[in-house]
Amino acid sequence: SLLKLMHDHGSGFDVVSVANNHVQDMSDAGYADMMSRLDADGLPYVGGNLVDKSKSPTVVKDVDGVRVAVIGHYDIHAESALRDIKQAREKAEVVIAFLHWGVEYSRDPTRLQRQWAHELIEGGADVVVGGHAHIVHRDEIYKGKLIAYSLGNFAFSGMVRKGSRTGSVLELDIDETG
Repeated sequence: SLLKLMHDHGSGFDVVSVANNHVQDMSDAGYADMMSRLDADGLPYVGGNLVDKSKSPTVVKDVDGVRVAVIGHYDIHAESALRDIKQAREKAEVVIAFLHWGVEYSRDPTRLQRQWAHELIEGGADVVVGGHAHIVHRDEIYKGKLIAYSLGNFAFSGMVRKGSRTGSVLELDIDETG
């Protein structure tokens, strides 16, 4: 999962998420290699705590003078996500929860996803963004905050099912108030 936060970065991406169900497909050695390459390239990542509990799930970046925290979670447990949002809120004006969650190829978010997304907004997230379903889901505005349940596919080898050949790009206009 890739996330672009600033328009002037050469690669086009400023943060990646390693919080997903494929992070260890190439074994512990493959995971360690990926992490060392990200570190060597200076590309920040969220969700590193999925495998290594000593790592933070959060990256804070300065975007045109606004501190933006991005939190990466896979198949979230609401309690840990809420704790991470509270900690991020102390460091940043804007908090984005970036989640790898839901049911693959489902047309809609699950009842539990909707409940968790609402809890994350109530817990201090300004935006909740999801992926994993491989299909674009509808967005929701909840208490004035955006929930993008699934952005669909950006690039994925399994883009063969109906609805999976498209994805969406989310562009956010933010300031210090959210």
